[in-house]
Amino acid sequence: MADKKPNPFLRLSNEKDMKKKKETIALVIAGVVLFVAALVVMITIPISTRNRYISYIKNLSTDTTYAERNNTATCTLDGETYSISGDEVFALYRSISYRDDIDYYKKAEEPQPGIHIDYGNGSTLDIWLKPYEKDGTQYTTGIGVLYTNSNGRKYTYTTENIKYNSLLDCVKH
Repeated sequence: MADKKPNPFLRLSNEKDMKKKKETIALVIAGVVLFVAALVVMITIPISTRNRYISYIKNLSTDTTYAERNNTATCTLDGETYSISGDEVFALYRSISYRDDIDYYKKAEEPQPGIHIDYGNGSTLDIWLKPYEKDGTQYTTGIGVLYTNSNGRKYTYTTENIKYNSLLDCVKH
């Protein structure tokens, strides 16, 4: 019996199949990596945002308590600076902290003229009237908020759901 020679066409076919399998595996791996990366981003951004919000509320609460206990809070409004009571500081805190409808991840903005609170320990809070746009809708009643803690860390957000005039009522004499 004669030795059988391998069919060169069959060999080429097997090489093409192997190449296709390798390309398919590479595409599947790339797809899985992209999916995992997207999943990580989708999970970490909300967690990071939530952690920043918790830190902001904790620091603002601490500063509000400090100002109330030490009677150190001042408000600057329309060029006039005056002391505000612990009740006024807490009213302002309640008005801006119990919200879940704010846009947290705005870059720190320079505050505009408006309400400026100095807690007496190096922390400040600025609130100003801000034209606000969300999903293509322009709101005229939005506010900008910039809180700077005593270490200089800034936290800022904008919202159309807190009325500036209601905040003025908290600090006006």
